[in-house]
Amino acid sequence: MASGTIDSIAELDTYTFNGTAGDSIVFQMRGTSGGVDPRIQIYRPDGTLLDSVASDNFAQRNIVLEQDGTYTVLINDNGVNEAGDYSISLQRT
Repeated sequence: MASGTIDSIAELDTYTFNGTAGDSIVFQMRGTSGGVDPRIQIYRPDGTLLDSVASDNFAQRNIVLEQDGTYTVLINDNGVNEAGDYSISLQRT
């Protein structure tokens, strides 16, 4: 689990993780203060979009990875109109 802050409404926070094709993961994001509405975008190691989700206050995505390598996750406020704190977690299931 990690936490972060969206300081500016146009801010994108970036995280990476290593995965193997066939891994099942659960990625979660929760706004913890300031009204951040989660938006998660997960990109494959080749740079193409794997999945995205947006929601009010809490977002979760269950995904099966398709490629070996380093995945990139972009985090921001869904409406691009609020700043605040959030927490994220990634679990392999």
